[in-house]
Amino acid sequence: MSIKSIPINITMKKILRITSVDKDKNATFKSINYEIAYICKDHEFTKKYEFKDNDIFFINSDCSIPRFKLKTFCENNNCKVTRDITKATAIFVSSDLVEKETKRSNYVDAVKADEFKDHLIRCYPNDRYATDLVKLLNLCTDIDTVLASSYQFKELSSKISNLKPFSESFHYKLCSLDNYNKLNYIITHPNAYHQDDLLKIINGSIVMDTEMYDQISNMLKSTDNNDTKLAMELIANLDYDSCAVYILLLFKNFGSKMWESGYRHHVNFKSLLNYFDLNERYSITRIDLDDVVTRLKNKNLLTDDVLKILMPIAEEEIKDYRPFNHFKVKEIEFQLEEDKEEEEDEEFVNTDEEPAF
Repeated sequence: MSIKSIPINITMKKILRITSVDKDKNATFKSINYEIAYICKDHEFTKKYEFKDNDIFFINSDCSIPRFKLKTFCENNNCKVTRDITKATAIFVSSDLVEKETKRSNYVDAVKADEFKDHLIRCYPNDRYATDLVKLLNLCTDIDTVLASSYQFKELSSKISNLKPFSESFHYKLCSLDNYNKLNYIITHPNAYHQDDLLKIINGSIVMDTEMYDQISNMLKSTDNNDTKLAMELIANLDYDSCAVYILLLFKNFGSKMWESGYRHHVNFKSLLNYFDLNERYSITRIDLDDVVTRLKNKNLLTDDVLKILMPIAEEEIKDYRPFNHFKVKEIEFQLEEDKEEEEDEEFVNTDEEPAF
């Protein structure tokens, strides 16, 4: 795969990073090592994918799309997968795109490149290592920031002047030139999409009802690990959006058991976990009714029909004196957290009395 360099996207910034500074006993530089890299920020893919005949998919390595499902989908539809990103008509990535293509720096300070260059010219006019850095910064006019550890900046300071960072003790997501070209190609591509769009299309059309929910619940209650794995396989092959409330309730009731099973590492189940942002032990094993509501809301799946399923559960749990953010006792009434905040603010408004100030 060959990707030509293209103009810098606003989510990326070219920097000079000092990797090490070495001095001898006379405080003369033995070496100043550095690298040119790019600070990258997370990017949100908001454009929605719609399947078209003859589409050519590129699935980036950070994706968790089950390959056998994708293969079956392509065999049954007029489309194919390519390993050459430049030939793709649709590029799919996950929320981990930037994380996978970058490395996290240690905590570093940042100074403006012009101030750093002026400092080297003033303090070390005859030092070859400092001079090399000055030449580099004169050549690379698109570098406006220099990163280094506080110790390295201290070593580069002198009695004449000290380097004063404008940002201290922060870590950045950095990528190399090769990774930058790939990232920028994807981010600026007009047909780059989040993998969730493709997962919705290739995933099975199995829709769970109350009866199926009860059957899978009974399987997860079983002491036979094979029943647990079979139940998880069934869950992983459901239509995520249509079955979201049931899927999340199963995690609420059996999250710990599913986490401890070996099947959670299966690519199908990992796709499901990524879709609902259930990637940590705590999020899977400690999910409660408020978490269920929040995740449904984040996916725009909190409908009246879904609330009809959740309300009886809330009523039973409130009887056990469980506190909720989204449910309160008034008969039983559903309430979004922002609505609750607005109601609390209104308690301080009194239009019948004169202001106290």
